[in-house]
Amino acid sequence: MGLILFTHSQETNHARHFDRAGRAATWLVSDVRTKLRLQRRRLDEQGFVDGHAVLRASELWGYLLKRLRPDLTIVSRELMVSTIASKLESRPEEWLHGPGAAKTLFEYIRQLLPILISSGSSFVLDDWFNEDEQAASRHRWQAWCTVAREIWSELERDGIAANVWAIGLLAGSLAAREKIADVWTRDLIVDLGAQMSQVEADLFLEIAKTRDVTVFRPSPAWESDYPDSRLAADWMREAAPARGIQVEERRLDEEALHEVGTVSYLRFPSAAAEVKQAVASVRKWLEAGIPAESIAIAAPD
Repeated sequence: MGLILFTHSQETNHARHFDRAGRAATWLVSDVRTKLRLQRRRLDEQGFVDGHAVLRASELWGYLLKRLRPDLTIVSRELMVSTIASKLESRPEEWLHGPGAAKTLFEYIRQLLPILISSGSSFVLDDWFNEDEQAASRHRWQAWCTVAREIWSELERDGIAANVWAIGLLAGSLAAREKIADVWTRDLIVDLGAQMSQVEADLFLEIAKTRDVTVFRPSPAWESDYPDSRLAADWMREAAPARGIQVEERRLDEEALHEVGTVSYLRFPSAAAEVKQAVASVRKWLEAGIPAESIAIAAPD
């Protein structure tokens, strides 16, 4: 069991690369379009699709939260904002009665949850705010953080949580983290690109203790402009050995990239421009030595 880190220099069809491996794993993607594309592909090739074969990251965290915290009723963001607004009506602070206060507090709770539910959290923020050099931070955030802590305590007593809070609830609960391996028994192939957060990366390392977790580490075009930035995949590489997780690094070479192919989407101002681009592309491929029988031009439908 361990972490397998793939790096690649461009967008490519990772699915075909792992189809050949024949491994039973869950593909983790960030959007509905990619999920539907992979499910359709599996359905065409195998005739069926396992319910956990392809999941969005939010669906994985929601599934784990329901299994690990059956005491909580998971509700939508809209219902939770409405619930928070009703709780703020009885509070004496006038600034909490303004429009948008419930939505702002919802986001504060989402960001602070790993701290709010961890042991001793009531002292962590207080000590930080009380430091002299944090005067500006205390003025800006302390009131919101205090209210967020109190409202979350009420919500936890009520036994309700928002679905988008799943990551924070899992990351902040030591008991939940220790049981993730008992609940999730499949390997993971993580293709979230630069959208993967460090909190998600931390949970993936928990899963990597008992399962194989393959992570695609992208090379976004903006990376060279921000040399001090670090993707969550890089943090995983450095943190894994300290947790006893073996790390294996690979790279999708040019041969593999050519084999699985790439997809580009272009938009043109007119049909004539589209035809000119198609002709230019075919001419370029023919000059590169690609056989004519290997080239196809098809309508969008």
